[in-house]
Amino acid sequence: MIGAAAPRTDDQWTRMICSSWEAPEHVGGHVYATAAANDPVPMIGDVFGGLSHGANPANDLPLIGFGATVIESAPGTGIDAGLLGELPSPVAHSEYWERANPALAGMGHVIAGLGAP
Repeated sequence: MIGAAAPRTDDQWTRMICSSWEAPEHVGGHVYATAAANDPVPMIGDVFGGLSHGANPANDLPLIGFGATVIESAPGTGIDAGLLGELPSPVAHSEYWERANPALAGMGHVIAGLGAP
């Protein structure tokens, strides 16, 4: 299973979906996630967790990490905020499928049965 900027993909949901083909204790080895640095959707999960979209499965930080294998992604298009730097942009949410994005190649590796690059 691959989640691209897919908050609300919590552990219970993932185990339910994957249990049809895998024993529950092995599900984590078959779950992959990617999130662009400038995509605001997974950030909502990082900040608000269960109060919004749910946890960000591409977050691999200790204690709040999801356990998915993270696939690299390009940062995506941000908004130039001058002195504040670059801010997240909704445009980044649809850029996972662009040819130059390593997320697309990573998803292809997983689909082909090669695991994450």
